[in-house]
Amino acid sequence: MIGATDVAHESARGPLHDFRFGDGIAGASELPDLSVDLLLTDPPYNISKAYVCETQVPRRLRTNGSDFIMPKGYFGQWDEEFPQPGEWTRVLIPKVRGWVVIFCAQAQIGEYCNILNAHKLSAVGTMVWHKTNPVPFNHRYKPINAWEAIVIGKRPGTKFNGKTIHNVFECKSPSPQERIHPTQKPLDLIAKFITLFSNKGAVVLDPFAGSATTLIVAANLGRRALGYENDPTHFDAAAMRIRRHVSPLEVHPETSFPSLEKPAEPCNHCPQLTFSW
Repeated sequence: MIGATDVAHESARGPLHDFRFGDGIAGASELPDLSVDLLLTDPPYNISKAYVCETQVPRRLRTNGSDFIMPKGYFGQWDEEFPQPGEWTRVLIPKVRGWVVIFCAQAQIGEYCNILNAHKLSAVGTMVWHKTNPVPFNHRYKPINAWEAIVIGKRPGTKFNGKTIHNVFECKSPSPQERIHPTQKPLDLIAKFITLFSNKGAVVLDPFAGSATTLIVAANLGRRALGYENDPTHFDAAAMRIRRHVSPLEVHPETSFPSLEKPAEPCNHCPQLTFSW
């Protein structure tokens, strides 16, 4: 059943994070409208295919036999069967009362900008992640692709925490040894976005959490993070990663998680909270 939680894949929960196994669209659809301060996500692009060079160049393998060169051009079945941008955003953007930040394929920039405009978001535009260590596929035949696109928008009146910030962010991509997911994003890049587009105590949603980078960073920066992943292998690896990297916080049993039915006021401190969703 879509959205159901498999008993073999236990949710990873803490005072500031809730990572669930299941369909993120179905799960987040149950949230009240205008209950999420920041939707920050990297959905499947539905564009993956094997690189030509994958069949021409022998791939380096680790000692355990796993592939050393990452990512491949073809990510797997999870990228083929994903809903189109208009389908999943129609369900989830109404949940957002603040910023929307979506990684996307370069060919999808126009489509996502049109979607955000149709939902009457303001400040719609594109940011660039410039990778300082791009994989040099086909470098003898064309320029190396060294950037990824991020489309953003916000509810009118939503605060922006930056000042004279350029829309190009340089950041090293995670090394093959660091990756537990083929499209894993760097922690420091996500930290910049969470800091710019949310305040402490804000609710951050990642319905396609993958390696759980968004949840790890959000929780460690004092935000309250909810995420979903429906691939069992990726979920188990990400749940273990959360347990290793989310900082423990002092317990304040008298403090409860604010109801998502009411907007949370921005705060300058964030005590340990108990999830109520």
